[in-house]
Amino acid sequence: VKESFDLVRFLVVVGQSNVEARNRRMRTPLHYACMYSDPDVVRYLVEQGGANVDAKDGTGRSPLSLCEGYCRHDDCALFLAQRSHVDPDTLKEAWLECYSWTIRLALVKNFASKSLNQPENYISRYLLHVALRAPLPVGEAFLDFIDNSPSHCASMLDPFGQLPLHVALSSRTTTASVGLKLMELEPRSSMVRDPVTGFYPFETAASRIPELMRNDEEEDDESHHNLLELV
Repeated sequence: VKESFDLVRFLVVVGQSNVEARNRRMRTPLHYACMYSDPDVVRYLVEQGGANVDAKDGTGRSPLSLCEGYCRHDDCALFLAQRSHVDPDTLKEAWLECYSWTIRLALVKNFASKSLNQPENYISRYLLHVALRAPLPVGEAFLDFIDNSPSHCASMLDPFGQLPLHVALSSRTTTASVGLKLMELEPRSSMVRDPVTGFYPFETAASRIPELMRNDEEEDDESHHNLLELV
């Protein structure tokens, strides 16, 4: 491994090799480093060589995607996830391709910081609120965050006075099952007015039932009726 790192450094520094060169598969050296090498080589190519962490190969796969698909090295993948440009397609891939929970978490934090401009202290303290504002691809993704969060998080008020239920019902990407889960964890939340919108949860839910149904076509009508009954 050390020999590989020394060779890469020699080629970049002495040989002036192009770290963005592509082969017939449209893959860069960083793609292959993520598939077969170690975090030191990946880190060197990015930090010293200036390699593009968002480069897509001929099949549309990024270095992070190959890292998760081949070596499953969390240190390497985490380094890339913290530096990648994260958009809804990136988050969709993270769930559909079964990325590790550590990497999914890092991508959501990255999106919240760079795209939603949320400060680090807010992200670390109110991670469930943060996740509910992210454009996650499916209802199960939001439920993953709820299941992986301490139960008391459903009762936490953020600096704006909002509970996770308020955020979930106002989000354009969450589903009815997410609201149900949050109310099961904290039943009193259904009686708390959202200070940002001025509405009670039942008012927000009633106005958004058609949209909640469109967000998750696989949910049956019972889930949506139960949401209204609970609030």
